[in-house]
Amino acid sequence: MDAIVYPITPQVHAVDDASIFENLPAQAVTVQTAHSWGGARRLVVSPVTLKPRFNANATEPELERAQQELPYAVNFRQMSLLAAAWTLGSVKYLAESGAHAVTYYETTGWRGVMETEAGPPLPARFPSAPGLLFPLYHLFFDLAQWKSARIVSCRSTDPRRVVGLAFRKGNACHLLAANLTVEPQVVRLASSRFSGASGRTSHAGNAPAAMNDPEFLAGAAKPQPLRRDKPALALAPYALSIIDLTTA
Repeated sequence: MDAIVYPITPQVHAVDDASIFENLPAQAVTVQTAHSWGGARRLVVSPVTLKPRFNANATEPELERAQQELPYAVNFRQMSLLAAAWTLGSVKYLAESGAHAVTYYETTGWRGVMETEAGPPLPARFPSAPGLLFPLYHLFFDLAQWKSARIVSCRSTDPRRVVGLAFRKGNACHLLAANLTVEPQVVRLASSRFSGASGRTSHAGNAPAAMNDPEFLAGAAKPQPLRRDKPALALAPYALSIIDLTTA
């Protein structure tokens, strides 16, 4: 056997927002368990989707849904900030626990990271528009810039509220943080071993601009300097922030 491969989805027994966030840490446990009996074999988590791709418990063919209902495998939250926040948590727990590779979602459409040029088939149920970039797009765009960096330890004092994933390359440290709640949160950096820091954030207020700019978080978003003596960043509900640190 060349590799161990299995999928992950957060919506099986419960589909509310709180439940899908609560199951994030368990993703790391699946990797640790698979490693315990898989040895040195490559471990691939694929695919990761917001909804199950099919009903694994069905005992007979599923009836075709009404034309005004979303397909079973589609979730309207795919285009939301919530999805980006959840996905950052998923990447964190799977990467830090030792998964060799992970496949997420699709490229375009209502199970992807951007809308198709034709737009969604059911805009009333999935309120997207032709060519829009989902918040997920900006998360993966940023991750791609740091794929050669080393993951470093990053812990949240309350992982139910805020999650973070950190990389290091030379003297540069890169941190992605997400608010997992509907309430504003303040992130404070416990480490003081840096000479400068600034953050760019995607939130509900600038989401329309981000959905039309593929490099929004890479340049268009206004950077927020962080004071070295009191490094703190305010995160709106489900906001995704990218923080660049320069170590001393």
